[in-house]
Amino acid sequence: MAHGPEQGEPGTHATQHSTVDAPNTAPMSQVSSVYGDALQDSRGHGCTCSPGEPCTCGASAPQKALSFGTIDIGFRTAAERDSLAYHMGGDPHDLPKFLQYLDAHPWDAASIQWILKSEAIPIYVILPVGPFARDAYQRLREFLSEQLTSKAERVAIAGYVTGSTQLMTGQIVPFLIPEQRCMYNWNTEALIEAVCGERDESPKKSDRDNFEKKVQAVRNFLARMFGELRGAGTEPADRARIAATINAANTRAVFEDALKEDLQLDMIDAMPSPLGRDYWDVRMVFFDPRRQFERARREYRFSFDLSQACPVPIGVVRSWDVSSMR
Repeated sequence: MAHGPEQGEPGTHATQHSTVDAPNTAPMSQVSSVYGDALQDSRGHGCTCSPGEPCTCGASAPQKALSFGTIDIGFRTAAERDSLAYHMGGDPHDLPKFLQYLDAHPWDAASIQWILKSEAIPIYVILPVGPFARDAYQRLREFLSEQLTSKAERVAIAGYVTGSTQLMTGQIVPFLIPEQRCMYNWNTEALIEAVCGERDESPKKSDRDNFEKKVQAVRNFLARMFGELRGAGTEPADRARIAATINAANTRAVFEDALKEDLQLDMIDAMPSPLGRDYWDVRMVFFDPRRQFERARREYRFSFDLSQACPVPIGVVRSWDVSSMR
């Protein structure tokens, strides 16, 4: 099962960089010595606040993101890596042993780079900040541990993009300040079970066959989403579609209804909602593969409030028939 709070909870701006004062609760002056330039890079044009201090002039507008990926670690410098190797008495690239070291020395979780990768490509360095940063680092340690033991395959993390940093490879990647209520991890089978329910052990072959159809349809849907939504996840349409992918309640309702009529997924996209500027509709269109031209397609829509980093599902799933020629 995915780790994280229920999808229906509203987001919060509590972890925006304009209100934080440290990774792992250190004073802002200490953070500035390591991240000051990067944090200043995230300011909006016209910001007149002091470097390394929270923006209070209103010019900053951090970009929101929600992205899939896997967790890895890195080091800002070779000296930092060697220092950790000395203190742990081993190679910090040996991730199981390094996680054991962090269990005994949790403060060193803030001494490394927690990297979110998409298809092995670094896209963010995750930077927990504020009074609950320690909890976010704990979540990242859990995510990495479960990834190493095959209990989880992917994570989805929402947050605010702020500044950038350099990896030891020389690559420059942005920071992502995570919104803790929107940090999830899962494996595909657990997510399928969340959508489809427990395996049907009915003595009726027709019931078992229908359940397997639903499982296969959801598996194809997830494979498609994981394939299409690789990258930064900063575009509103991408954030809405990722939110739909991990929102088991809405996804389950859609597939249960569509599969009752032997429909298969044709397309999924997102568009601005008439509800307002920060609302987006996710549209899922299904078709009958046996009567593609004779039968109307079925369209399902549900909405998300994207005004904060953590998307909030709103309203109910709506459906209607559309022309098969569209």
